[in-house]
This record gives sequence, C-alpha cells and structure tokens, in this order.
Amino acid sequence: MTWFLNALHGALGGTKKKTSSITKAFQGSMRIFSKKLPHPDCTPEEKEALLVTEEYQEQMSESTFLFLTLDLPTAPLYKDEKEQLIIPQVPLFNILGKFNGSTEKVQFNNNNNNRLK
Repeated sequence: MTWFLNALHGALGGTKKKTSSITKAFQGSMRIFSKKLPHPDCTPEEKEALLVTEEYQEQMSESTFLFLTLDLPTAPLYKDEKEQLIIPQVPLFNILGKFNGSTEKVQFNNNNNNRLK
C-alpha cells in the first residue's frame, strides 16, 4: 500500500514539498501529548517539586501520517480438533482502541522518561 500511494503521489507530480491529490485525500494528522516523568527512585517530595517545573509539564505536538499501523492479535500456536489453525476474531473497535484519544502508552528511553497519550 505504501508503494502504491507513493507511486500515485509521484505520478501526479507530488514531491516532499508539493502536495498532490493523494496527499490531500489520504493524509491525516494527530495530536501527541507527552509528559516527562520523574525517575522512580525519587522521593515523593522530589517528585512533587519536579512535577511543577516547566520541563515536566505536558506538551503537545502534531504529526501527519498517510496510514497508521494496527496491533493485530497473534496467530494461535495450536491447531483445533480438525487440525486447522483458528484465526482469532477481534472486533475492529478493539483493534482501533489505541487511537481513541484517551489510551495512554508509556515509552521509556535512556535519556528521559516520557508518557505518550
């Protein structure tokens, strides 16, 4: 799908700086809220003092996308009684749940701790 959208975008005269009808039709945007968290080893008093500083306040950024990835359930490891693999059926609403605007994702990296919503 990525290749197809890029090929159409290029064929219609689109570049990284110039939009095409593909970009206008398929490009979306999302707001990303992030917040730096104090180190878990800090005392409650230190955490409270850090949380009021500007560095630890929630920040918003906006990002554009042409498509989003979904976390699909894993395939079953075992076969059923008919010796066939059963593909789990999950409602689309559950799969799209990470884009509901209130689900939080915690992501840690070596330099700082961020909580992404």
